[in-house]
Amino acid sequence: MTMSGLAAAERITPQSMAVTLTALHGQDYVQRAADPNDRRQILWSVTPGGRAILAEDRQRRARWLVTAIDQELTDEETTRLGDAARLLNRIMDRSETRGV
Repeated sequence: MTMSGLAAAERITPQSMAVTLTALHGQDYVQRAADPNDRRQILWSVTPGGRAILAEDRQRRARWLVTAIDQELTDEETTRLGDAARLLNRIMDRSETRGV
């Protein structure tokens, strides 16, 4: 994806995305390549090392959330949270079919 495409997707300025991508590139988490269809454009992609970091971070966050739910919520609250999650998933599924 191009830098401007990434910036738009994240709703930040291209300048902010440039700073972020430069830092990630310096750590070998992303790589850049010329767009084969438009050599003026640079395409950015996640490296295997970047994917590993993302996976580790998602696992850490998931463990934290499961622990917090177990420790902080009652059984009734956990059930209500599950119900709310199903409703949010339904909304998200409908949004994806509309291209939002």
